[in-house]
Amino acid sequence: MLKDFVGFGIILSILAVLLAKESKGLLVGESANTQTIANIRSLSKTEPGVQEVIRVLTMQLAPQEVLLNLEIQFSKNLTGEEIALAVESLEIKISQKHPEIKQIFIEAKSLAATCKYSQLFN
Repeated sequence: MLKDFVGFGIILSILAVLLAKESKGLLVGESANTQTIANIRSLSKTEPGVQEVIRVLTMQLAPQEVLLNLEIQFSKNLTGEEIALAVESLEIKISQKHPEIKQIFIEAKSLAATCKYSQLFN
């Protein structure tokens, strides 16, 4: 009977360690895996009008829920409407390819705005 309690205690201890490791990543907000981030970056670069992908930030909110913050530099010849359409298209592509990404925030930078900003502070 004592052996049963010891065996049960060992099993519970192992289970507790495994659960703690899994929960730690969710509690501290770890990022999505590197393959997902690389795929989002390459997918973004294929969108017409995207000049550069500046930053891809992700945070794991739950086991199957990821938040994405994407900072993109758009071509200077795009209108506001064209940028909005590109953003919408990109959100759809990312959602279809990565259904675990539930929230997508895209910060659109334009070359014209970047040039004006740098002229103001230089």
